[in-house]
Amino acid sequence: MKLTINILVFLIIVNTAFTQGGSNYSILGIGDINYGGNAHYDALGGTSIAFPSITGINLKNPALWSNVTTTRLQAGYKFNQHINSNNDLSTLQNNGSLSGFSVLLAIDTNIGISTSLGIYPYSTINYLTATKINTKIQDLPIFGTNTYQGKGGISAAYIGISTKIIDELSVGLSILSAFGKVEHSRTTEYTDDPYLFKYTSKKEDVFSGIGLKGGLLTNPSNNFYIGYSFEYFKNLDVESKIIYSSPLIGDTSVSVQENFVLPISQGFGLGFQAGIFQFGLDFSFQNYEDLKYNVNDNTKFTDSWQLNFGVNRIGNQSINAKSLDKVSYKFGFSLKKLYYKILNNDIYEYSFSTGALIPWSDTFNTDISLTFGTRGINTNGLIREYFGRLNIDLSIGEVWFIPFKREY
Repeated sequence: MKLTINILVFLIIVNTAFTQGGSNYSILGIGDINYGGNAHYDALGGTSIAFPSITGINLKNPALWSNVTTTRLQAGYKFNQHINSNNDLSTLQNNGSLSGFSVLLAIDTNIGISTSLGIYPYSTINYLTATKINTKIQDLPIFGTNTYQGKGGISAAYIGISTKIIDELSVGLSILSAFGKVEHSRTTEYTDDPYLFKYTSKKEDVFSGIGLKGGLLTNPSNNFYIGYSFEYFKNLDVESKIIYSSPLIGDTSVSVQENFVLPISQGFGLGFQAGIFQFGLDFSFQNYEDLKYNVNDNTKFTDSWQLNFGVNRIGNQSINAKSLDKVSYKFGFSLKKLYYKILNNDIYEYSFSTGALIPWSDTFNTDISLTFGTRGINTNGLIREYFGRLNIDLSIGEVWFIPFKREY
């Protein structure tokens, strides 16, 4: 298991720092924010604030680590397919990358002491779009194309701890370190002689910053849970390098340093279990009105919120149960108001998720989630996007720490 951890850590560090994902909407702000986390909770529509699990490593509310009963290693892969359309044409984009790596140490299951560390994509950028140039200079027609492309994203590494204050109350806190690289480029090509030339501007942003994530989970009565979570980055530092290139002036570059604040994210959740079924409902919100990164004239940053609902049919854990009965089946729905407004139009996202937790043994399982959804509108010159996402996590568990009896 130690060798597996070393290999996976190396792969995640190499791939996640430059992970890609998202859509043409990721040209805005800091890109597509990774709200759902891993496949274990993506299958529930991202519902996770008050949805306890004995095997899943929760990336939204660290207080839920106290419910995990074994030391676990978890890593995943995500594939994205997008169809972007307006009134005139449609384009396809697809990409895939490692979606995160986490380790959880269940130190004392009697009082719920667990510690966890890992790395996951915080936001992702992957867009490719073009616009036609049709103008005149001194009564001469000029034709060409502007091509816009971006890739990269911000990743977050974390380390934290959770514990039970009393049997009915768990708390958790983790420290976050943000890092990553984003590349934006614009290429202008004029196709008619005698104006044939190519002009390129490229902006490379390198991010770094420190933040906090915390939460609590209370169990006021049997099978009923209430949760709260927050996340906050005080400052994200950005080192930017802008490179201009053309046949007329050659290459020139400018370096700029800046920083901006990400708004605090807060969320509340309810969870309930009735027999073999779990139900959960989350509501989270952020206000991006003061975001000062990647601003343009046609876009305004605004308040953002999301509503998630999930259902889990818990698999039969009996050794005599049939294979299909041991599988946990999951369903979820999510409604999001995204953090940008384009030409005074709010952008909403609707998605439906389904998935399963497949146990291969007492300690090894696979989480699979499928998400289908849409965002935006194809009127007023905007784009409607249809997307599908496949997320697969592998999770290995072992008992490393044996609880001991306490005398009071």
